[in-house]
Amino acid sequence: MFSVKKNIKKNRLYINLSGVIPVSDAKKIKTLIIKEINDLQPNFDVINDISQFISGHNEAGKTLQEIMLFFLDKKVNRVARVVGDSNTGLIQFTNYTLKIESYNLKYFSVLEEAEKYLDYEDYDARGATVEMVTSQTFLADAAKNDKNWQVREAALERLTNQRFLADVARNAGDKNIRSLAVLKLTDPKILTYIANNDKSIPVRVKAIGKLTDQNFLTNTAISDNVWQVCEAALENITSQNFLADVAIKAKDSDIRAAAAKKLIAQTALAKVVKNAKDFDICKSAVAKITSQNILADIAKNAKDNEIRMAAAKRLSYKSS
Repeated sequence: MFSVKKNIKKNRLYINLSGVIPVSDAKKIKTLIIKEINDLQPNFDVINDISQFISGHNEAGKTLQEIMLFFLDKKVNRVARVVGDSNTGLIQFTNYTLKIESYNLKYFSVLEEAEKYLDYEDYDARGATVEMVTSQTFLADAAKNDKNWQVREAALERLTNQRFLADVARNAGDKNIRSLAVLKLTDPKILTYIANNDKSIPVRVKAIGKLTDQNFLTNTAISDNVWQVCEAALENITSQNFLADVAIKAKDSDIRAAAAKKLIAQTALAKVVKNAKDFDICKSAVAKITSQNILADIAKNAKDNEIRMAAAKRLSYKSS
């Protein structure tokens, strides 16, 4: 017995073979398949249920081979073969077809599994599947590899395992997915790696935004070549001493100025006046110093005459 039917909406062909297939039935099957496939688009899928198949005559086997070649000619996408629990029919069927089956072929025990496999390639079905499953392996794979960005984001939203999140954050091709994964990460080592190595500036910025290591942030603000990355690092620096280092050493003049604006500690301000090369930064630092001892030292020892004068004026203002 046999049946052949199509589902145009899913672009899918269903072929059910059971019992013994004589030559006459094999030819009828081929005719029906040709007729049904004409209504399908290229890259159609096939569900081939042979779970009740027993055997076919040798001439029928040749016809099955012709059908497989026809599939290839018509650009079949995937074949999901339902084989059940019996190996007898599967062995014979495979002997007829295996050598010429160069398309994407997978085997399933029951029809429902084959349907789910093919349905997963449909966006709505994949999205629904992602909303139902809890397997972190499955969700990580979907977050990295699904062809639809909405499915990728839905999968990532349900991903909680830090190891899998780290994998997505490092390896997903979609920078937006990597960025979202970074926001869910808690491991400073992984975040530091991404902050240093991701090829996307926004992803690096997101990773830096979650870091608090003052040494790392300071070194990044001072030496990184990307302004946005330096700015993100500077935003999280709270140590006045490290801020002074950035104001003195950063490659970018705007980063040096921004660091200087965050300074309030008298010793940090004095450090900047003593070591910074930017005149405007030094002058602004002097204007924020209130310690008479520090101002007196600057007025006496600063290398730049205008800086010495600025410090001296503040001493005069305080003593009046």
